[in-house]
Amino acid sequence: MNPDLFDQTADELWDLKLSAIVSIKAIDDKERGALEATILRKYGKAVSLKGTTDQVRDALIAAKK
Repeated sequence: MNPDLFDQTADELWDLKLSAIVSIKAIDDKERGALEATILRKYGKAVSLKGTTDQVRDALIAAKK
């Protein structure tokens, strides 16, 4: 995944787009870690993107509070 795609995907995750949340199930741990780091850098919030779709969505919602 290139850096621009990480930024775009991080934005979509932060906006709680279901398609983005579902799509991260197909990425490896290294890319997932890079997405978590991108969210931390862009939004100042640490979030885990591991777990079920509902767990990831709930983690993102909690991080936005």
